Amino acid sequence: PISYLKGGSVIRMVANAVGIDVFLKGVSKYLKKYAFGNAKSDDLWDAVSQVSGIDITGLVSPWIRAVGHPYLSVSADSKSIKITQKRFLSSGDATAKDDEITWWIPNVSALEGGKKEATVPAEGFLKLNKDTYGFYQVIYDDPLFQNILAHLDQLSPEDKIGLIADTSAGAQAGLMKTSQLLDLL
Repeated sequence: PISYLKGGSVIRMVANAVGIDVFLKGVSKYLKKYAFGNAKSDDLWDAVSQVSGIDITGLVSPWIRAVGHPYLSVSADSKSIKITQKRFLSSGDATAKDDEITWWIPNVSALEGGKKEATVPAEGFLKLNKDTYGFYQVIYDDPLFQNILAHLDQLSPEDKIGLIADTSAGAQAGLMKTSQLLDLL
């Protein structure tokens, strides 16, 4: 079950990253080519790569071949946003060996109002992984988290569910305070 759930999540993430129509063209190409034969997972990614013009095969390799998934740790000051990536383990921090993988993270930027600047607007908020299409956790520092809480009414249902999932997982792993989860709930 874990393999199928992870696989489905990766497919959803890739489909939204390249666009649903492009992804379906890749799936169609894949199905036509392998309709009466055997295929391996890279064959699907190769077909999506061909129709999208993006090396999807290379980008999804860590997602398919490595155990687990990453989390993004997000902090900000008045001038910049800092995002770091680590392997997510429900038991807590990963070892240096666990963190040797660099994961492709699509759909990272989702600033309030669709803005593209690299700072958090004074009266806005920053919520990464818009609509929770990416298969990764996002762990915010407390000021960013409190800013999101102040703007919950502006989040989509998918973003709210994703925020609950990320905060719950982060609290369980000791990456966030349990009080943050309780504030959110």
